[in-house]
Amino acid sequence: MGIEAISQGISVYFVRLSQLIEDLRKAYAENRLDKRLRIYLRPKLLIIEEIGYLPFDSLAANLFFQVVSARYERGSILLTSNKSFGEWGNCWVIRYLLRLF
Repeated sequence: MGIEAISQGISVYFVRLSQLIEDLRKAYAENRLDKRLRIYLRPKLLIIEEIGYLPFDSLAANLFFQVVSARYERGSILLTSNKSFGEWGNCWVIRYLLRLF
């Protein structure tokens, strides 16, 4: 889907969830979170891979929420996971997103 979006001239940014959280956690610690969030807000399509593999603390959940809420009506988010549908109930990100919608 990302390659097709790029071929149609749509800006795309691809990141693993663990990398996204690590990057934002570092920016938060350095008091430059707002500036760093712009990287994830700029593209029309943000692809976040490997959802549900690592447990995260409340700061990580908060940082993830900031990305999702800041992108609201600004661009699309595509989440990928190799978890089966039956395993979604054990995934904190999916449970969290279902509560948002």
